[in-house]
Amino acid sequence: MARTLGVLLLLPGLALAGTARESLQNPGFEVGDADRTPGWQPLAYGETPRLDSEVSHGGTRSLRVSAHGGMRSELVAYSGGRVMASGWMRTQDVVTGSSAPWHKAALQIISYDADRRPVGHFDVALVDGTTEWTRYEAKTLFSRAVAYLSLDCHLWGEDASGTVWFDDLSLQLLDDPRLTRRKPLDLAQATVSADFRRGLGEFRHLWVGSDVGYSDRVVTDTQIAAMRQAKAMGFRYVRLHDCLHNPGIYSEDAEGRPIYRWKGLDARLGAVVDQGLWPVVVLETTPPEFATGNSGLSWTNPFPPKRPEGYAKWQELVRQTVAHCRERWGEDIRNWYFEVWNEPDASGYFSGTLEEYLQLYDHAVAGATAADPLIRIGGPGGAGTGWCRPLLEHCASGRNAATGGIGCRIDFLSWHIYTVGVGIPAFDAIPLSLSDVRQVLRGFPQYRHLPTLITEWGCSSSTHPVHDRPYDASFRVSAVRQFLDHGITLALPFALGEGPPHAHDGFLGGLALYTKTGIPKPSARAFELLHRMVGRRVACESSNDPVDGLACLADSRDRAWVMLWNLVENPDFPAYTTRVTVRLRGLADGWWTCRGTSIAPGQCDPFLTWQAMGSPERLTPEQEEALRQASALPLARRVPVTGDRLSLDMPGYSVVLVELTRHTRN
Repeated sequence: MARTLGVLLLLPGLALAGTARESLQNPGFEVGDADRTPGWQPLAYGETPRLDSEVSHGGTRSLRVSAHGGMRSELVAYSGGRVMASGWMRTQDVVTGSSAPWHKAALQIISYDADRRPVGHFDVALVDGTTEWTRYEAKTLFSRAVAYLSLDCHLWGEDASGTVWFDDLSLQLLDDPRLTRRKPLDLAQATVSADFRRGLGEFRHLWVGSDVGYSDRVVTDTQIAAMRQAKAMGFRYVRLHDCLHNPGIYSEDAEGRPIYRWKGLDARLGAVVDQGLWPVVVLETTPPEFATGNSGLSWTNPFPPKRPEGYAKWQELVRQTVAHCRERWGEDIRNWYFEVWNEPDASGYFSGTLEEYLQLYDHAVAGATAADPLIRIGGPGGAGTGWCRPLLEHCASGRNAATGGIGCRIDFLSWHIYTVGVGIPAFDAIPLSLSDVRQVLRGFPQYRHLPTLITEWGCSSSTHPVHDRPYDASFRVSAVRQFLDHGITLALPFALGEGPPHAHDGFLGGLALYTKTGIPKPSARAFELLHRMVGRRVACESSNDPVDGLACLADSRDRAWVMLWNLVENPDFPAYTTRVTVRLRGLADGWWTCRGTSIAPGQCDPFLTWQAMGSPERLTPEQEEALRQASALPLARRVPVTGDRLSLDMPGYSVVLVELTRHTRN
């Protein structure tokens, strides 16, 4: 799970060809004089900078700032998508102010709301000291609350001193705005149209699994209780990180001969299988005995194998592991997934290069398929989409490090999606990630129907209060809608039960669906509601944000469902309620009754009950029972239907499942 600070930073993406648009006027400061610089305005504070014709990186001039102050570009309209800012900076004797260490020579993107009020900033570069001309570049993504952007180049802080020059700046919008498909925003009202005549195929339960993190956690009471509850609401898969080094499978004797011990692995995988679930086995990390380094941790080691003997040992370790699983659990392992590594594109999880990962992948596939050629194996399980294309290129036509031949087997393509590290989520991360992968697959006709697995996904990749509240429930169902739209095979929400085991009994803002004591959070209840929907998906569209929906019709055609959610990105947005009208088209003639089940702030919201208890870190049995009752889905309530439509009031951050039943009059 990749964690980032600030606004979400994305790995190199795959914008639609030809869509990148330069937004700055006069980016090299070649036009203008002491009184006016087209495309730029002096900042409202500090001294006015000047154009310098004696120092430049490109062209004949640069912008020179020798005191607190700087220049701001004209505002650029922002309608979503990734942004790349870059520029050249040179500094001389820039000294950081003692009151704020970030007061430096700064190149920053400033974000604004629809009223042109600044709402945040993103640092492209903060530089001090003396440096020669250096180019800085960064990509980012902003929330839907942002309507305008500017680029600021300045010496930040009244107590900062020195001189900085700026030249050849750029602010590019990288993605086609159609990818984010922003609708008009109306908090007061919305109309949702469900057309039961327009079938969209099977309503696939693609969310039926979750991730427990490192595999040693799966044997804790927390995870076992969570697996039991998740199985009851339709989950089928549990993903376990680090299934090779973490269980202590491998060691060597004094002569370097391998020793295999299966007790730890059997306990981990057995805990999943005993609950009637299928493991997603992440084939990582490298035992220190043949790795290029040693993390010093007994449960994870991110270093790649040594060349060449380390890769041969890695291949044999994978072969032995799959062979043992086949011997222990039989052909049922062909229902599992074997994923080669977790987030190898994130330095915290893999210290090697892309080339080393591809070599590691080849040997893992060779070892695994030698043990059982009918298992499902793939990758890369990336923190972003950046390694999806290189892996497919390698599997299609690259030199196989294990066999010496051309190409390598891949049974599925996997990656992760989080909308933010910390801060306000940027929901556009989801459609952009999905579009990236769709575009990658279009480049490989042989992989057109390759299964796609999002093996981790969530709102924030770090602890965040929204994970404990109905906000996360509405986010989860909104993401499921997009996964269905893009034909994703399987999307495993992160994570299942709260951990690690030392976490206290209450609510910590963790990413899990269940607390340490097995209390379902609102997001778990949202999946429980989704599981009730069966049959054929049908067309369902909303007139405007923040409301949207999903609909399906039972094969018997006498039951139907419409799932609604009301969600804005900012979890601290002032409370609001939206009047939602649902138009029902194409239902069979007859007498239909309608009931609604809701998740909303204060309803199916055990966090508030825990808070009212004084936020205890250890729960008494009575407190635990009170929280369990507070987490229960409320009884379905009758929703009046008038003609072909119904209306209901939905608070912000709420989810409603509307269940329609056709009756035959006697």
